[in-house]
Amino acid sequence: MENWDREYPDLAPLRSALIVRSSLKTRNLVGEPDPKVRTQAAEIFIAARFGKLVRDPNWWNSRPATSTIAPQLRTKVEQIMAAYPDPDPAEVERARAILRPLLDSKGDLSTARSRTSTLLDQVLRSLSSV
Repeated sequence: MENWDREYPDLAPLRSALIVRSSLKTRNLVGEPDPKVRTQAAEIFIAARFGKLVRDPNWWNSRPATSTIAPQLRTKVEQIMAAYPDPDPAEVERARAILRPLLDSKGDLSTARSRTSTLLDQVLRSLSSV
């Protein structure tokens, strides 16, 4: 698996981005209360960040990619690529702005940042009710 991480460094970030995307329907982000807007932002981000790789059949159909990304997530990625074949740079920047609390130091959507953001949301909500 470590060898796959070296040869396919974008697999883990893509998988993480898809997991974060699926959580956005039920989580709030500071500044964006609408779950549809949050999900759309994640999809635009995923299409812009990973589109070239997913469209490369050698990469997308490689053993590491098919082993790491579950079939239902692969289907979702393909739907995202069809919906956003070439995201406009302004769209991508808006998506990144919405998702900023969930971006890690490399600029990828991170499940660790997602958990931290969820905890922060809970703390902020409890403080606002005091």
